[in-house]
Amino acid sequence: MRRMKRISLLILSAAMTIGIGTVSYAGQWQSNSTGWWWQEDDGTWPANGWKEINGKYYYFDSNGYLMTNTTTPDGYQVGVDGAWIPNTKQTDNMHTIRASDPYSVNLYMDAGPENYLPENHAGEMCNVISNNQLTFKFSSENSNLDPTNHTISITAFTEVESGIYALGFNGDPYMVNYDFEYDKDFSLDFTGTHSTAQALSDYCIANNIIIKVEIRDNLNSEQTIGPVFYLCYASSNSIYK
Repeated sequence: MRRMKRISLLILSAAMTIGIGTVSYAGQWQSNSTGWWWQEDDGTWPANGWKEINGKYYYFDSNGYLMTNTTTPDGYQVGVDGAWIPNTKQTDNMHTIRASDPYSVNLYMDAGPENYLPENHAGEMCNVISNNQLTFKFSSENSNLDPTNHTISITAFTEVESGIYALGFNGDPYMVNYDFEYDKDFSLDFTGTHSTAQALSDYCIANNIIIKVEIRDNLNSEQTIGPVFYLCYASSNSIYK
């Protein structure tokens, strides 16, 4: 039986952007007599919204203080530790929410024998995948996104010294789009020419490529926020967990 590895991202508000599968490594918790806040390394702190920290989601008020054991302004429950309590704002019927509204969705990939630590490429935290991984799927279990009129987009980016740039002619990235479906295997091959995971991984490593997987709402042309997964194939410098 194949083992499955889950890369999970919960988008809690359409007004924020969270990198689908990222972990916050910079910054630290601070507190005073009023409460707790998260201070970034540059001295700033999140306020009036959500932030993912070490795999959990926290809401900070207008003054930047952590909200605990209450309901957030957008209607979600957070516990005594401030972490979002899953499924506290979900409709009774599954798969009815649009990407322009708060929703949750889970991405699964075939698990190889290796399990790698995330890597930072040009400022994006990437999930490192082994060279036997060519497909992924979105599980219908514990997800509430309506698949109707949603598109899965896969884009290839190359990392350069000053950032990541889309590949392609005249700035047009290599991209492939799929109609969103649950529990269906989708290929990561944005070129349409690699029939094996090994071939695609060799191509990506040789060209320093990051693969971006995201979901878009077709009914909202201005909707660019959604679950975003940055993936890169393991190189000889990748570190095992």
